[in-house]
Amino acid sequence: LLAAALPEPEPALYTVTLEDLIRFFKNPACRLLQERLGIRPEEGEEALATREPFVLDGLENYQVLEQMLDLHLERRPATTIATILRAEGALPHGQVGECVFKQALDRVIRFAGRLGRVWPRQAPEPVVVDLPLGGFRLTGQVRGLTPECWVGYRLAGMKANDYLNLWLHHLALNAAAPDGMSRPSHWVAEDQEVLLEPIPVADAVAYLQALLAIYQQGTQRLLHFFPNSALTYMETLRKDKHQDTDKALRAAQRAWEGSEYDQRRAERDDAYYQLAFRDTDPLDDEFVELAQAVFAPLFAQIEPPAADA
Repeated sequence: LLAAALPEPEPALYTVTLEDLIRFFKNPACRLLQERLGIRPEEGEEALATREPFVLDGLENYQVLEQMLDLHLERRPATTIATILRAEGALPHGQVGECVFKQALDRVIRFAGRLGRVWPRQAPEPVVVDLPLGGFRLTGQVRGLTPECWVGYRLAGMKANDYLNLWLHHLALNAAAPDGMSRPSHWVAEDQEVLLEPIPVADAVAYLQALLAIYQQGTQRLLHFFPNSALTYMETLRKDKHQDTDKALRAAQRAWEGSEYDQRRAERDDAYYQLAFRDTDPLDDEFVELAQAVFAPLFAQIEPPAADA
């Protein structure tokens, strides 16, 4: 799609919010096509990427689960939640809708119970992020703090975007938190919990600078970084005592292309990747380098979750 690198971006793009940096790493091609070229696929394509296992009219619908969880955490009764969803047309009619709602509500209640062990009842003030990092300035706020740690969550299985969300919040917290503040991070997913211990300020700053250097490249050219495939590559490598890079790359290829044995959507089907990388195989040396640059420092920090009592 791009025969040559774009010129350096306008100075405004060198001030980056934490949320913008997270969105960038979730889909660098999307950010470049939207922000620098003004290209957007037909509306509706992007929404496919956010679906999670909540079967509704044959489709997985994470947004409905998220809404149900928010309402449940507001202590809304089940009858009120059901009424709201029906009014929005989010539930099938009749007994099918009742069955779907009950199954989803059971998931919400179980997850809320686990989340309640760590989620703050009264959130402290957020940490303000305003960091000069090389030629960049990283700004934003870290919310979701408790006296013990930062807490993030999503009612779904742990995915690449969750790791990115966790890692970037952890780095920002550890780089910007005032002295004396607790700086661990805790992510709650439906299938696991991930704990990160504090790291030195200098290390957090160095990691952020390295990620911002990747961001800078991504403002000028299409990067071969695809979070799901990259995570598959790194997880396969971590689990293999022989560190077989060919095996890890084959696993990443299956995540990228899809497989008849895997119900997950092929990552290459994303509308922005289709525009940017059609008729090519972008899982090359650059892909491997970026997968390691983004995820290896995170996995080096991950502490195993505490066993349930």
